[in-house]
Amino acid sequence: NGDGSSTTIWRGYHPMTTYLACVTAGNYEEIQQSAMQDELPIVNFVSPAQYNNALSDLANLPDMIDYFSGLFGDYPFEKYGNATVNMSTFSAMEHQTMTTLGNFIIDGAGSYEIIIAHELAHQWYGNAVSFLDFNDVWLSEGFATYSEHLWTHRQEGWQAACDYVLSNYHNYYINWEANNGPGTIYNPDFANYFAPTSYEKAASVLHMLRLKLGNEDFVQLLQTYFENYKHGNAVTADFKNLAQSISGENLDQFFDQWIFGSGIPSVQYSTFYKPDTQELKILATSSSPTTTQFELDIPFLLQSASGSDSLLVLAGPQGHTNMYQNFAEPLEVSANHNHWTLLRNIENLVPNLHTCLAASGEVHLGWDAFSYAVSYDVYRCVLGTGNWSKVNQNPIEDLSYIDNQADNQQQYEYAIKAIDAEGFASMFSQICLANPVHFSFANDLLIIDETWDGNGAIISPDDAMVDDYYANALNPLEFHTWDFAAQGLPDLQTMGSYKVVLWHDDEMAMPQISGAEDLLSAYMMGGGKLIIGGWKTASAIGEAFWQRFVPSIELYFDNPACLISAESDEYPSLEVDPAKMAPVWNGMLPMVYSFEGDFVEMYSGTFAPDSQGIDKSIAFKQDNLIYFGFPLYFMQEDGVRALLQALILELLGTSTEDQIAKPMPMTLKAYPNPFNPHTEIAFVLPRAMNIELCLYNLRGQKLATLAQGEYPEGTNRISFDGTGLSSAVYLLRIQTAGNSISKRITLMK
Repeated sequence: NGDGSSTTIWRGYHPMTTYLACVTAGNYEEIQQSAMQDELPIVNFVSPAQYNNALSDLANLPDMIDYFSGLFGDYPFEKYGNATVNMSTFSAMEHQTMTTLGNFIIDGAGSYEIIIAHELAHQWYGNAVSFLDFNDVWLSEGFATYSEHLWTHRQEGWQAACDYVLSNYHNYYINWEANNGPGTIYNPDFANYFAPTSYEKAASVLHMLRLKLGNEDFVQLLQTYFENYKHGNAVTADFKNLAQSISGENLDQFFDQWIFGSGIPSVQYSTFYKPDTQELKILATSSSPTTTQFELDIPFLLQSASGSDSLLVLAGPQGHTNMYQNFAEPLEVSANHNHWTLLRNIENLVPNLHTCLAASGEVHLGWDAFSYAVSYDVYRCVLGTGNWSKVNQNPIEDLSYIDNQADNQQQYEYAIKAIDAEGFASMFSQICLANPVHFSFANDLLIIDETWDGNGAIISPDDAMVDDYYANALNPLEFHTWDFAAQGLPDLQTMGSYKVVLWHDDEMAMPQISGAEDLLSAYMMGGGKLIIGGWKTASAIGEAFWQRFVPSIELYFDNPACLISAESDEYPSLEVDPAKMAPVWNGMLPMVYSFEGDFVEMYSGTFAPDSQGIDKSIAFKQDNLIYFGFPLYFMQEDGVRALLQALILELLGTSTEDQIAKPMPMTLKAYPNPFNPHTEIAFVLPRAMNIELCLYNLRGQKLATLAQGEYPEGTNRISFDGTGLSSAVYLLRIQTAGNSISKRITLMK
């Protein structure tokens, strides 16, 4: 201009919406490119510091324009380019013929090429074809967002593009909706014009429309829509009418649920197969978190021994029965294959095999009732072989089955199929493992002590106090002990070597028996006899255990001190031991469970007034299970001794005279415990034998051998000095040729 200023004039030859105008000024370097066989000039403006990075990041831009021109129609304007700015609101903006990019987009690593593709696609959809008002903003942002998938397919392949749909459209939108509530694509709230509803959800809908129309019709739709409305405006109805015209389909339901409706549906499906006719049946039902009802098209991929087959499965709120002829039996099913359909969740409904318990030479199976099933088949294979065979000869109409043809010491996989009224079989349930083991019942009695070592107070007995109590009550019966705190759970084979197991828990902490329910169940199912007693143990045992063995049981809990005594017509009365009661309990035992149900009552209780346990059972028998709703340790020892002597001999089927001559069992004790630093260790041997007595830390590392060699029958004592040890809990273990016993001791300095 001759006065130190200059004037630049832009002339556009095509209409432009008002929001697409932008003027950018700065100290720019130009990067010139061309596309469309060098007929389209591309001029990019970047800062000098960005120049080298921009050469790399914009290198694919000409190819991108050519690729989109092949998909959508020829690029609609006379030029294109990008200008970088320090943008703080958005990452980029599709100004007509000159996209504005935030400076961070140019990093030299191509990290944001997908944004460059998104903004370029707006030149076709949003700029050349503009939405009439913001009710239809998705016609701009949804199309540009979908172009990200198209460019990913071009650059990285089909599987990467499918994964992009799942992560960047479906999952991104579902997470957003979880925090913001469901929205509609058409006519979004003012604050949500540029929210994921208009972007990611709209892109998902275009992807589903592509599935519904087929690839050829979908590409024709994109090109015809662009050509018909180029350099003008369009609304949703225009796009819908054109889609119906090209496809010949009624798309009312599709647009009503996805464009005008809200919510993301979920789907449940079940797959059935009939081998003799090679028919496949897939039942699929949709559900919605909103009032919108969804009719869905869902791609499935089925793998069979002969290869793979693709199917389109229909799902609706009332359920669809999809039938297919001449199909090989499916081995695997990939539902919503390649993530075509926007779903909150898709669930494969198969039978639920909830019980798979191995015993001695048999496996006990149980399952839930399955929709459409009139019977069930059980399948088994040796682990790792994949050679499945049907176990049952006849259809099973019950919800349980015992496989008594299983070999001991063999690990199996089990599954079931549900059979419907037409003879179609479901897919396998989940696979469960079972390992039957031989129950020798070679020994009489195992005592599992779950009691954690207390501090020796009257309501917190230590291990020695509890061990002595039960040893005295059981003498002279032969038994072995298992310290749960020190040794964890015994395995099934160990338990199966005992005819009777007594599990006791005599301290107030939360019982640990809940982790042993399957083990105890398998033991009883294999013929073992189980006695359980403890404080709050009944609440720790899960509902499945009670339903398995005492399905009619009702539990009642009295937390306050209330139990005075236990009375029985068959067994000795049991009196609460006042010497073991806290003073505030007034000689009564708190935290007592009582029961009602179809079982044999062993004991009822004498309770304080208004207790729930009045007129109910506090101990019962049910087949191989005997249960006490209170800890035996806190009852007077004479009564408990008389009870256990009679009860255990009854369970063993042995007379008292047969037991008198049996020697004392091997025991291991330490007193005092806790100690500092000296304690006396006493071990009782039923006969002269070679032993090794060692000290371990709780990580199982041997610290010292305290005694070794042959020791005489009866009580043997040694002194132990812990001066050189730190305060901690340690483990004593005495080992003989056929037995071992462990005992925790606590050094407190």
